Amino acid sequence: MTLETIATGSKGNTYLLRNDNECLILDCGASVLDVKKALDFNVNSIVGAIVTHIHCDHSKNADKYQKMGITVLKPYEVEELEKTYKIGNFTIYPFDVRHDIDVKCYGYLIHHPECGYFLYITDWLYCKYNFKSFNVETMLLACNHNDDISAEDSGFKYQHVISGHSSTSTVKEFITKNQTPYLKNVVLCHISDTADKSVMYEQINSVLDDNTRLYIAKKGLEVNVTDIPF
Repeated sequence: MTLETIATGSKGNTYLLRNDNECLILDCGASVLDVKKALDFNVNSIVGAIVTHIHCDHSKNADKYQKMGITVLKPYEVEELEKTYKIGNFTIYPFDVRHDIDVKCYGYLIHHPECGYFLYITDWLYCKYNFKSFNVETMLLACNHNDDISAEDSGFKYQHVISGHSSTSTVKEFITKNQTPYLKNVVLCHISDTADKSVMYEQINSVLDDNTRLYIAKKGLEVNVTDIPF
């Protein structure tokens, strides 16, 4: 199973968790055409999509997938959230995270027999839950900005950035509290254009075990997330 980045950042976010037969779309900010191209137009392999929150860089094309008859999970529109959702062979556990104070945002713990437990969190200031008992094997985490960000770095978006998006230290702390020897991949996504990615990489890598690989998400990045039993 692979994790493929179709788009990442403020202009759009979409990632594919897929094997030869099934594809789960993580956020719907990228164009449907770009997703179809990545799948060689095998749209029948798409079993569903999940959306973290209503902001257009994550939800812009969700309705298009629904019109195609594809199941789209949007927990921010649901009054009573179920604890577990089943889409194809994916078992999905949504949970709330803090983003903008007036916007509901959700992370996802995902399980598939081929990849074990997979964690996706984006646009988060912090997460109050602990996932250590699940032995998560892959984490896809938004790491928006360096800790020394200034108003000049982010311009008029400064308040929005610091009040609703994760810093490097936030991500480091989260990984430290949740990693186990089973953690094989950490992918940093939704990074600000003004962030120093080399510094971010070095700081995050410093808390990872030797058997964990660290990636910076970019269009076209493919990461092998196949479960390899100990």
